[in-house]
Amino acid sequence: MGERYASSARKTAALRYILASFALIVTGVGGFLGLLIAAVYLPPVQETLRILALVWFFAFGAVNLIVEARARRALRPRRPINPF
Repeated sequence: MGERYASSARKTAALRYILASFALIVTGVGGFLGLLIAAVYLPPVQETLRILALVWFFAFGAVNLIVEARARRALRPRRPINPF
């Protein structure tokens, strides 16, 4: 009976990691595009905004890789505990 709840908890954790990854992707790409669009409309600070856009993109990419690694680690099969 405990296995059933563990399975449900793992599915909940999987869904949580998928939603977190999706939110990071949307935020990262949205911020990247927003900064590039702002760079087009603000020529005096265009170079700075482009650099900031690249830093933004790679920072969110790194965070997304960390979330993906934690998801794989949390969701990998666990060895059963031997009670004897």
